[in-house]
This record gives sequence, structure tokens and C-alpha cells, in this order.
Amino acid sequence: MESSERFDLESQSFQFQQYVLEDSSLIVDGLETECIPALCSASTHRGGLAGLVCRDIDEDARGKIVLLPISRIHESIAVEELAGRGAAGVLIYPNSGGMLVGRVRYPSSSIPSLMVRRPLGRKLWKDSSKKEVHVALTIRARTKKGFGRNLYATPRNGRATSLFVAHRDSRPYSPGAIDNASGTAFLLFLASTINQPRFSLLSTDAEEYGLLGAHHFVSTGSRMNSGTSVFNLDSIGSGQLHLVGRSRAGSLSAKLNARISSVAKGLSLTLPKLSTPRGSDCDVFLQEGFESCWLRSYPTPTATTTDDTVAHIRQGVIAKCCRLLERVGVSSVAVP
Repeated sequence: MESSERFDLESQSFQFQQYVLEDSSLIVDGLETECIPALCSASTHRGGLAGLVCRDIDEDARGKIVLLPISRIHESIAVEELAGRGAAGVLIYPNSGGMLVGRVRYPSSSIPSLMVRRPLGRKLWKDSSKKEVHVALTIRARTKKGFGRNLYATPRNGRATSLFVAHRDSRPYSPGAIDNASGTAFLLFLASTINQPRFSLLSTDAEEYGLLGAHHFVSTGSRMNSGTSVFNLDSIGSGQLHLVGRSRAGSLSAKLNARISSVAKGLSLTLPKLSTPRGSDCDVFLQEGFESCWLRSYPTPTATTTDDTVAHIRQGVIAKCCRLLERVGVSSVAVP
């Protein structure tokens, strides 16, 4: 995104604690196996961490390394709950898709957390219900001063009554096609398509660390009118287009969702509603009192995994979203 005859571009830099992995390993019953540390995972002590495996549904997790299958509950929440139950470490695996690239509590989780592929996770789940399974894991990581950058484009001629926002970063080890190169592509589409825009565009950074770019944007008192409507574009391109009715921060704007649904109906598009315990940049604006909504695809089994490549993007979904966003962008007015 760059300055053009339609927009003026502002760059906003900020600092945060960036996670840097130095080494990791996982040994299961004496054999080394593939693994990825969760973003922001705590390091193990110098000698590593060894112990018996148990399942997250087992009653006693004290001092054990817990198997955690992830579906809808965010891994950062689940890992801290297990830490509260006395778990020594966590092995996370997805219920679908490729190897999950998870994120635990920023800037560091309470206990070490590794991701493994689904077949291994399921095997360990089955085996640990019948016998003792021994694992040993090592994570050596640190934090350093990181620098993020938001890009904020405002219409050169006219007053913006709406804001389209999408985060630009992806998690380490994930190609990031659906989460969230897709949202960035739609910002570029809007910037190049609408001749007389009445909206601003915001490309945020460090969303995967906990919505840090959006938090920085609102904390700087950027030039947003109090009645600005916020449209969040995150993880679009594989499953059916949905409107998120409720995210981690609470209920999103019913007015904006009704407005988008009306536009979609005129285009013969159906937009089901979706509730999710996961968060996105819209949560920050919602908490600041802005009418906020979130357009996303569901299901997106490859998002935030090592398989999040452009090969999994469906062109039909992209085309529908382009038609919808073009119409919403042209009609961009504040919600009364």
C-alpha cells in the first residue's frame, strides 16, 4: 500500500517484545519427533523437561506433560488453565488441518508448550489412556526488542466515515495466505477500485502477538471520527463467507452486520452468522466504543498452520468477497 492520488499514507512504528526461538526438540519414548514451539512459549530449564503424558481431560495433571487437542478454544487460554492445574508442560495438536502454529500468552506462557502433528497427537492420546508414555522436550527461546509498523491510508479528498482494517503479519512457520495475506489483498483491492473513497484503510502489524498494532493505533489518538464504522477483514478465502456476531471481546455491531447482510442480499449472496472465542483487530475497536464487525471465512482448517498456502484459497470465495466489499465501499457511510 502506497500513497496515491486517492489516499495519503501514514506509517506508524511501535515497539514490542518479539519472541525469538533458539532451539527446540521433542523425544517420545526415546525417539526424536517433529515439533514446533508455540509462539511466546516459556523456555524449559537447562536440562529440558521430561515426564509422563496425560490427557487434558484426565483429572490429575500435576507435574505431567498434557496432551491438548485444539479446536475452537484459543490455545493461550487452554494452556494457562492447564498451568493452573499444575501441568509441567503441554503438547498441542489440531483436530483438523496441518500442524498448528499456536500462540500462547504474550509475552510468555506460564509453562513450555510445543505443537505436534495431528496423527502423533491422536496416537499419544490413545496410548496414554492405556499405558505410561514418556516424553522429553526442550525449548530455548528469548525475547528481544521488536519493531512493528502500521500503515494508515486516509482519503485525500473527503471525510472518511468508515475504516477497513486487516492485519498484515502471520505467525512464524505459517505461510500466512489465509491468515492474513487475504485481508491485506482486500485492502489493496479497495484502494485501487473505489474512485472517490469515503473510507480509510488500516494495515496493522503484530496482531498475532495479541492485537498489538490495533492497540497502538487507538492509543495514539489517530484521526478517526467518533462515529466511524470499522470493518475487519481477517482469514478470508477458504470456507464460506460469514459475519461474526460475537468474538472474544463480545457482541459485534448488529447494525453493521445488518447493513452488510442487506448489501449481500442485493448481490444474491448468503452470509451466515458465526460466533467465535477467538479475537481479531475488531475487538480493540469494539472496546473503544466503535461500531465494529468482522468478515471472515469458515471453516478455515489450514489457517494458522504450516499448510496455510495459496493452494488452499478458493477463487470463488475471493470473487464473492470482492463484489461485496466493492459495494460496501461505494456505499460507505456512518451507521446512525
